[in-house]
Amino acid sequence: MSNPYMYLFIREDLSIPQQIIQTAHAVDELNKKIKIHGTNTNFMVLFSIDSEKALFTISEWLKDNDIVHEMFFEPDIQAYTAIATQPIRGETRELFKNFKLKR
Repeated sequence: MSNPYMYLFIREDLSIPQQIIQTAHAVDELNKKIKIHGTNTNFMVLFSIDSEKALFTISEWLKDNDIVHEMFFEPDIQAYTAIATQPIRGETRELFKNFKLKR
C-alpha cells in the first residue's frame, strides 16, 4: 500500500510566520474533525494559493472529489487562511498534480 500524504494549502498573501502557524492550525483542526487511525504519516505537501477566495474554490473542488478536509478560520484576522486534507493514497494523489508547490 502506498504512503498517505496530507495536502496543505496556504495563502501567499500572509506573512511567512502566519503561513506556518495557519498551516499548523489547519492540520490541528482536521485532526479534531477526523480520527486518523492506523495512519502513521509524516508525508505532507504544501501548496501556495493567492487568496481567501482561492481557498473557497479549492474547498469546493475537494468536496466535488469527496476529499475530507478542513478550512481553518483565523478569528484574529476574521478570514480563512489554510486547508488541510485527509491523508490521500494511491491514484487519488494524481488529482493534486497541477497545484503550485509552496516555495
